Amino acid sequence: MGVEYVVSLEVFSEWYLERKENLLQEARRWKEKNRSLADDFLKEWPLEKLKDMNLDEYVAGKGPQNKSLCYEIEHGKYSDMYLGIRGGNAGKFGIYWNKKSGTYYDQKNRPIPENELQAKFSSLKNDLLEIIKSGISESFDDDAFTWKNSFHNRPAMMMKLLCAYSEKPIFSGINMNKDQREVWGRLVPLARVGGVYKQNFDITTSISKLHPELDGDLLSSILWSYRNSVLNTIEMEQQESDNSENTEQVEEDIKLPSKGWNKILYGPPGTGKTYSINEYKEKLISGQTLSHSIVNFDSFTWKETILLAMKREGYPSLKVKDIVALNLVQQYANTKSSKNAYQTISTVILTNADEESTALTSRNGLDIFTKDATDKWSVTENGKIAADEAESHISEEQLSDEDFFVKVVTFHQSYGYEDFIEGINAETEDGKISYQVKDGVFKKFCNDAKQYPDKNFLFVIDEINRGNISKIFGELITLIEPSKRIGASESLSVVLPYSGDVFGVPQNVFVLGTMNTADRSIAMMDTALRRRFDFIEKMPDPGVVRDEVGEIGSIDVASLLEIMNRRIEFLYDREHTLGHAFFLNIGTIGGLKAVFENKIIPLLQEYFYEDYEKTQAVLNDTQQIYIVQVNDESDLFSNVFNELKSDNSDMKFEVANGVSDDDFIRFAMNITKVGD
Repeated sequence: MGVEYVVSLEVFSEWYLERKENLLQEARRWKEKNRSLADDFLKEWPLEKLKDMNLDEYVAGKGPQNKSLCYEIEHGKYSDMYLGIRGGNAGKFGIYWNKKSGTYYDQKNRPIPENELQAKFSSLKNDLLEIIKSGISESFDDDAFTWKNSFHNRPAMMMKLLCAYSEKPIFSGINMNKDQREVWGRLVPLARVGGVYKQNFDITTSISKLHPELDGDLLSSILWSYRNSVLNTIEMEQQESDNSENTEQVEEDIKLPSKGWNKILYGPPGTGKTYSINEYKEKLISGQTLSHSIVNFDSFTWKETILLAMKREGYPSLKVKDIVALNLVQQYANTKSSKNAYQTISTVILTNADEESTALTSRNGLDIFTKDATDKWSVTENGKIAADEAESHISEEQLSDEDFFVKVVTFHQSYGYEDFIEGINAETEDGKISYQVKDGVFKKFCNDAKQYPDKNFLFVIDEINRGNISKIFGELITLIEPSKRIGASESLSVVLPYSGDVFGVPQNVFVLGTMNTADRSIAMMDTALRRRFDFIEKMPDPGVVRDEVGEIGSIDVASLLEIMNRRIEFLYDREHTLGHAFFLNIGTIGGLKAVFENKIIPLLQEYFYEDYEKTQAVLNDTQQIYIVQVNDESDLFSNVFNELKSDNSDMKFEVANGVSDDDFIRFAMNITKVGD
């Protein structure tokens, strides 16, 4: 049975009015950020500069130092202006620089002959200028919006530029080429002339007529929220339909490795996002077992690894290729992502061989390997002593099932591609520095998952909103999509830049992120990330507190949470409300008092920085038990200065310490009071 849902300008209007205050608050923040970026962009890239720019000022592919137009709007300073355009192939810009081949390529990823390059760029630049001019003058019937213009089918890039160059906010920062059937085509039908550009203009202006307070700058955020609401409704109704047909099968699907998904749990602090991770672990990982031990190779070298591997095999005589194949050597090689393990091992053996076995001038004289007449290598008595020494420093760990099937990382501002996918790592071997490719945590995790396709693997990214998504994921932002996973209908893989490995994401990897909306609104998230993850809201639930804590003394703890959150939502927004988890696992007045003093009041101070009246209002601290007004300034100056007036007329407050239990009870009982 098909999913029934309604999308129209009238339905949008109802949806908007129900959420108007919160939507406008968020949209104004987004507008301020976009306008600031757009102002800087127009100073750096006025239309006059576009007319005169040369090829290298335009093309992507020459790195951040080039500061080209294409680089800046995709990855640089203006990457988050209105909408993101990351992902896909650089051919989307019409011409780009291919670093590997050292030449320019066209949109079909073919090298451009040198004698044709300038003509192609001139034509491309002319198309770019024409479509911008036609758009900002609302001339949608021009040839610029037909197949004759090479940019007409690049709506993401062009909507970004049209929003920036338009004197009035007549466009919304959304690529309406996507979600056309589900959302945009139902709001306003796709225009026969002008396509998605005219449709974007029509939707923006139609809504502005219905709601004059809205313009394209504000609608960039609001329409995106509406789009997410519609798609979530479709998904929920589809799930309900599926559940009613076969509930047991849906429950079983959670366990299927071919159903890899990407989800983000988002909400205010203390709403159980971290707790929910354990529920996902239980659903996906529970019952999976695997006998798996690993050697801890921290601080180990190739030489020590080879010696230990030979010892564990009983010190056999082996050719280099057979040494490379030893299990322990392979484990170590996997930690180094060496592109040529054979060459590395051969060099290590020769460097540490005795004088009879090699003519290598850089031999270090340790004499721990020796070669026989059949070109097989064995360990000398010196080598056996070194092997015993190495074994005394190595530890072997038995991984628990959770450690193997589940990985938790936390994003932060300095977290990068090298930590997540792969990077270059400097290593010292016998006093010599070498540079090896080292796998990042997500690449290692995916490689483990590929070895056990019948098992589920859960990759958790805590504080996902704190990281620079394009910097961390790089080209993998596309590969994590379920439809792009290995073996899926639209399977994709990429060649990684450092190792040259062909890499894809297996279907049995489940990616679960968490984000605290008090730190960063969901509307401010990287567009590419939002498009590839399902967002699951986790909001405060006073019912949990009522069931698990109830009353402490005569204080209804759930009621405290409810009224404080209503006040916070009124004074700030719902994304900064207080989570129920703050009030769990307490049962005494002392415990409740500690929660307010150590968690609630400091958090409110952070929310309402320097505005203690609002903090006082949320707590309804009319008795000034915690938020105390300070007025006495009589002891600051001599009488000679009695006539001085402070330029700071704001009331001054301080947070009281050492509040007694009796005063705290009076404070807590007063929180829920309203009116006189």
